[in-house]
Amino acid sequence: MNLSKEDFNVNFLSYKTGYSQRQLARIVKAETNKTPVKLILELRLKKAYELLSTDKNIKIKEVQYSIGINSPSYFSKKFKEQFGYSPSDFSSAC
Repeated sequence: MNLSKEDFNVNFLSYKTGYSQRQLARIVKAETNKTPVKLILELRLKKAYELLSTDKNIKIKEVQYSIGINSPSYFSKKFKEQFGYSPSDFSSAC
């Protein structure tokens, strides 16, 4: 998957699937009850969770970039919203 690319977004997904953004949004919403933006973020965060829980030596910055998020504060905020822990607290607990 192209999650590691920061420009993997709804426009890119729309182009790759051949659906208009509006049509893609309807399909994704019907299947997942999420917007495409939220679905992409959720997939990125799940990948981050997986990386942090399986590799004890990985740096948070490496995880953040590997899932296509360049802002440390945004990554930390969204990770905490999703899992209840900051990435550093989660990494320490594993």
